[in-house]
Amino acid sequence: MSKIKDLTGKKFGMVTVIKLDRIENRRTYWICKCDCGNIFTRRSDIIQNKEVKSCGCYQKENNKIIGTLHGDGSKKSKYHRLYQCYQSMKQRCYNPNCIQFKDWGGRGIKVCDEWKNDYLKFKKWALSHGYHDELTLDRIKVNRNYEPNNCRWITKIEQNRNTRKCKHFLINNKDYTIPLLSKKLGISDDTIHYWLKKGCDINYILKRFKSNKEVVRE
Repeated sequence: MSKIKDLTGKKFGMVTVIKLDRIENRRTYWICKCDCGNIFTRRSDIIQNKEVKSCGCYQKENNKIIGTLHGDGSKKSKYHRLYQCYQSMKQRCYNPNCIQFKDWGGRGIKVCDEWKNDYLKFKKWALSHGYHDELTLDRIKVNRNYEPNNCRWITKIEQNRNTRKCKHFLINNKDYTIPLLSKKLGISDDTIHYWLKKGCDINYILKRFKSNKEVVRE
């Protein structure tokens, strides 16, 4: 194992490293003290991350300030849900303690500079792009960041179709998911899943349902 970088006594934002806590899976964990007085343990790479300024108190306080300035932090606000969508987006990308972090921030997904520290710009974009309380924020390209040209408001069902776990097929230079392909072929999703589970590729399925094949040729 390489030599451990000693962080004892060093300060990162509001965080001061007190001493080494443990080494686990080749990772070092350090006992830290926040300027607010809170004692906590963090992994070395997280402590040194420029996005981490405190034990979490800074973000909470900042959220309160932002919420007070624009009013949407209050549950009485007409746009309270929109504000929560904004905060959840940032948590997924920048908070390692967020349960969803590994699938967003952990994969390098970020929030664009235009939105990251300016809720009002995000709000303006949202309201001019069809936001309402029944829709969810979705990235069109799942491996790209949260940014105006890659985001939209869609239903939960539509969003589930746009996950990395949703199979995609390139047919005649056009991208198809199973729900879209089933609609184009005039067969059910279950039918396509059935043949895929049997080990058949998408070309076999297209040939098998050749009476519908022309529907896909656009």
